[in-house]
Amino acid sequence: MVRAIALPREETIAAWSKIRAEFDSHCNHHEFYRLVPQLYRSLVDKKIEDELLPLMRGAYKKNWYTNVLLFKRAAEILAELNAAKIETMALNGIPLELSYYKHVGSLYLFHIDILVPYADRNKALAKLDSLGFVVQTKSNDPHLFCGVILVDASGYRINLHWFLMSEDPVANADHQMWCRAIPLAVQGTETKALDHSSTLFQICVQGFRSCSTSSHWVLDALQVINTAPEIDWDYILDTAKQRRVSYQLRTTLTYLAGSFKAEIPEQVLHQLESSSLTLIEWCDRLWSENSAIGGSSGRLLAYCRGVRTKSRRPSISRFLTDLTRQISAKLKFTFLV
Repeated sequence: MVRAIALPREETIAAWSKIRAEFDSHCNHHEFYRLVPQLYRSLVDKKIEDELLPLMRGAYKKNWYTNVLLFKRAAEILAELNAAKIETMALNGIPLELSYYKHVGSLYLFHIDILVPYADRNKALAKLDSLGFVVQTKSNDPHLFCGVILVDASGYRINLHWFLMSEDPVANADHQMWCRAIPLAVQGTETKALDHSSTLFQICVQGFRSCSTSSHWVLDALQVINTAPEIDWDYILDTAKQRRVSYQLRTTLTYLAGSFKAEIPEQVLHQLESSSLTLIEWCDRLWSENSAIGGSSGRLLAYCRGVRTKSRRPSISRFLTDLTRQISAKLKFTFLV
């Protein structure tokens, strides 16, 4: 599906022919159905005719309608936060739709992502509470929150972030990205968005976390690379090193270049390949390569990052106990096989 959307015309035709015969059954899969509007735009833009286009056009129009309503609600919320003197930045779907895809119906949007400064998080929560939004997030350790999920009576969902990335939940960690942010208007309401380079960086790091369950990040990253007027690769490399996510960036950019011929400079890939990994990045690698110890790897990451934020840390003894148990289980399974 992703190849039918992302690749040039001839390769799109080949990829589409492979999935077309079972299109109806594929649509029962949520992840596949979410990509139908983008597939429709891809086939139309590349002038590929098919008798299924009217069916896909219906899905696209429905998506367009629901997105327009969501944009309207997002504009109202942003206006209220602006009136409360809270600085805001729209993340993920809304700025991607407006700045890169240029078609309001292309992306399947079902929530509103808003970033506020860490210092304004309680003020923003109070404002959203006054607008009828109720916090849905549950956690045993609120100190490690990077944000919360809120829902109102109409079912609109807000992902309110006060850290851009769960990999680096440290006060002022996002200062540089706030400084580089660019203006964005959502149905006439002013807010901010990440600049092109920060957008690509965020997509790749998030994509590393979700690569086993979703392929949407691939399309978003390719869209940014193909449409952004300029990417500051030096800034991306420096930010990855500073935030200790070079391994995530190496993995995702190498995949984009190798599988989709993304225009990523060779020196960027070489520099990432030759960079040494920190302890946390080794844990990320361990997590990505071995699902049996993934949970404990994540717990060690939370522990190490908790040290940086001086928050209540997950128990290191619990981490070591679980790690030993899971490795033993993995080895036992291997010997039995």
